[in-house]
Amino acid sequence: MSLFRTKQFWSNQCSNDEEYDQNSLKVSRINSDSDFVLIGSHSGILRIYKPTGSAFGENAFYRPNDLFLESNLGDAILQIDVGRLVSSNEDQANNLDSLWEYNIGESVLDIQTLYDDISRQSHIAVLGEKSLFCFNDYRLRFMKKFEFLPHCFLFYFLDDGKCMFLVVAETNTLLLYQGATLKWSAKLDFLPTAIGRAFFMDINGALVTLSEDGYLQFAYLGSEPNVFSAPPLKNQEIDFDKIENELTTLNKLVKTYQVNNISLTNLNAERELAITITILPQIEYFTSDSQDEKPCCKVSVEISPNAVFEEVHLSVNVRKPLTTIPSSEIYYNLTQTTSFNCFIYPNDNYSIPTLELEVIASFITDLGVPRVCFKTATLPLRLVYESCPPLKDNKHKITLNLNETSVPLIELFSEFVGVNSLSSTSNAIGLKYFAPDSPPVTILAAKSSKRYRLQSDELVCLNLLVEEVIRRLKDYYANRKSFTITYSAQLPIDECVKYVKDHFEIAQEMTSLQDELNLLSTQHRLIQKRLITKFKQKNPTPLNHLDILLEKTYDDITNVLNKVQDKRNSLRNAQIKLSCILNLLKMLINLIDENGKNMEMIDATFLSHVYDYEDQNWEDTIDAALCFLLRTLLAKSEKDKLRAPHTNFEEVKDFSKLEKHFVQVLERISRAIPKSDNNDEYKIVTEVAEVVEEAKEMEEEGNDIGTEFAAASTRALSARRSLLKRRYKTDV
Repeated sequence: MSLFRTKQFWSNQCSNDEEYDQNSLKVSRINSDSDFVLIGSHSGILRIYKPTGSAFGENAFYRPNDLFLESNLGDAILQIDVGRLVSSNEDQANNLDSLWEYNIGESVLDIQTLYDDISRQSHIAVLGEKSLFCFNDYRLRFMKKFEFLPHCFLFYFLDDGKCMFLVVAETNTLLLYQGATLKWSAKLDFLPTAIGRAFFMDINGALVTLSEDGYLQFAYLGSEPNVFSAPPLKNQEIDFDKIENELTTLNKLVKTYQVNNISLTNLNAERELAITITILPQIEYFTSDSQDEKPCCKVSVEISPNAVFEEVHLSVNVRKPLTTIPSSEIYYNLTQTTSFNCFIYPNDNYSIPTLELEVIASFITDLGVPRVCFKTATLPLRLVYESCPPLKDNKHKITLNLNETSVPLIELFSEFVGVNSLSSTSNAIGLKYFAPDSPPVTILAAKSSKRYRLQSDELVCLNLLVEEVIRRLKDYYANRKSFTITYSAQLPIDECVKYVKDHFEIAQEMTSLQDELNLLSTQHRLIQKRLITKFKQKNPTPLNHLDILLEKTYDDITNVLNKVQDKRNSLRNAQIKLSCILNLLKMLINLIDENGKNMEMIDATFLSHVYDYEDQNWEDTIDAALCFLLRTLLAKSEKDKLRAPHTNFEEVKDFSKLEKHFVQVLERISRAIPKSDNNDEYKIVTEVAEVVEEAKEMEEEGNDIGTEFAAASTRALSARRSLLKRRYKTDV
């Protein structure tokens, strides 16, 4: 900001309904001893001013006779200039050829030319968006780089031949340059669109400024400073508690504003472009390239624009191994409702992390604002699962507890009615993935208690059906706000660690294969260079078995490439299985933590999307996130929170450390979640009762009652022994 301000001594408002630009102002003597000020508006009004009073007397301000001429030309005045006019003929017009060219590298705002009588040279001044250029004698004389945005400028010479520039910045600041050197700066009262220099009213070199709305002002460079007095400092004691409370309140306001702002942005985007997703329930079958018959479903996406969009990019995304054909489409000049049809099918015999379908539409509004619309839907379960007979016992079991009456399986899975004897009296259903070796999943609905049990020989297969059961139960009890689903058993920590370890080992093997491939490629290039050198020699020399070594290296590269391809498929399978386990883990933690206080940070840590990059594997990022949780949210004491934060991303080479962090986080999550207020004795008695009740239910379901009852009795005896030991310790 400049210290000085310009001093006004004459001003006039030309009109309120006219517009002006940088070519609307011209200062010239027009065969007179003093200067005239010519102004032409876009409305076609030409005005010529010639102030006659004294700049410092009583007649310094505008008087009616200062307007020398006013005329309406009828057409818009685009530019004003004075001088000798040259006649031209459109029929015999001459072609103009350039003598020299120069690329300034930026857009031009204004160009002015002057002839210097002393040096007898013509000068060209060019004002760019960020720089000022001065040319003479077919070359660049100098260039001035600005640290501000220029608005307009004036180029003139003094009597002694000095080259001067007046540059107006966007901050209403006038800067006076002698060549490329800043000599003076002053603050203007408004932002002019054109600037001139005139001689009249006892002022030599008065500043003439014109605004876009026709405000004309004459001024000179004043020396009255713009005084700013700093307020006195108040030495007050700092109340840290009060400041901390204010900071907490501000953080909440900022977070709320960000969430509301995103919601409003998405709401406006949905109003501009409506998306409707229709998933046909019929499952079709087609033969893939591998001659395998695979199921597929048809998805129709309808987009309805409420405005005209030049380009709309629509994409349909699903999680692997699901595949979409086609997956995206671009629409140009979209003005009416359009439908996009695609087919979704499982491409590989891998587990399915989720059936969620996401439709994304990105476009740019007529105001130039980019917008993105999201819409999600759920694919039919019959796309990836088929009905099969339920099994009596499996290795992995997950029990879901409800506070409402359990819904019959025939209502939850109505699409499988009539298949494998599923009827209204069935309390068990078996579902199997379409892959040949996929183990079945059995879903049991307890008759007397409000529970569902899902069991399978592989924990990965339970992920999708647990998610589907929870979603369908919430939809069924959508009108009851008090409906809750809980999970009271221990988290499957050992199984989760097993899948993490499998992914880690495969990723390490993939890295070693890539290193071996790089080494063989380098060796292959060196052998080629040696052979080329020998072939270029004038006197032939023995190849020293380089050709055999070249062929052997090529075969090794081919073998390693085949191993890399196989290992890449194994890594993809491990990534999908790990995604399923992480998704299942998050769902179980969410069911345990009914309040959901810690779910936001836990969801951000256990992301179900598993990616491995060349320089960073999934284990590297998850280890840093786990360390952050152990030092912040899941810290044992305040001392752990004061430790140095874990900010670096180190490569995980020892899996035991990652396993330790993973187990610690899951165990602390289980301990940090509030449990029931009942004592240990009540918990053990409840466990015994649940075991006996479970045995009764198994008997009703028609399972092998002898085996099931024996296992249930063993668990009941163990619980009773634990109860007696605790009572004995209490008595002692």
